[in-house]
Amino acid sequence: ELGIDVAFVPHFSLAVEPVTNLLLSASLHLPYQSDVDGQSELQMWNYPYDEGQDSLSQVFSFTYGYEPMRAVLGGSWTDSLSGNVGYSLSAWARYARWSEYRNRHGERPRDGWHDTLSTNVGGTVEWRGQTMGLEIGFVPTPVPQQSGMDNYSDSHRLTGGAGWQMPLILGAQDFHIGISAQVHSLLPRS
Repeated sequence: ELGIDVAFVPHFSLAVEPVTNLLLSASLHLPYQSDVDGQSELQMWNYPYDEGQDSLSQVFSFTYGYEPMRAVLGGSWTDSLSGNVGYSLSAWARYARWSEYRNRHGERPRDGWHDTLSTNVGGTVEWRGQTMGLEIGFVPTPVPQQSGMDNYSDSHRLTGGAGWQMPLILGAQDFHIGISAQVHSLLPRS
C-alpha cells in the first residue's frame, strides 16, 4: 500500500513600469514538499511470528523535494548612451524561509536552519544588434555549522555569469545565437 500526496502550489508575480525605463517586479513562491506514506508486509522464513500472524507490518513516511517559501523583489533600468548603444542595469534580492525546512523524514534538523537573503546585480550593453551581459551574485547557506550525526554539505556561494548574443537572419526567419557561461564558487567553511 502506497500513498503519495500531491499539492497544487501556485506562484504569484507582478511587474510594473512606474516610470519610463524602470521595471520593478515581485514574485512569491509558496512552500512545497512531496510526502510519500506507505505500508509494507515483510515475510521471513523460520521467524517466530505472534499467533495468527504470518508477516510483519512496516509503516513508512518520507518527504521529498522540499522547497521553502521564497519572495523575490527586483528592478531594472534600461536606457541608451547614444543612438546605437543601449544598456540595462538590474538587481534582485530573494528571501527564502529555510527555517521551516523538513528533511526526508519530515523532521526539522536538530540544528535549526536559517532564513536566507540572496542577492544579484548585473548589466547588459547592446551595440549594433549584439548584446553582452555580466552578473554577479551571492547565495548564503541556510545550514549552520554542524556536528554530530546530521551533516549537510552546504556552503555560501558566489555566482557569476557572462553572455553574448547576436541576431541571425536565415531566409525570412529571425533568430538569435549566443553563448553564455555561469560560475559558482563554494566558499570554504571553517
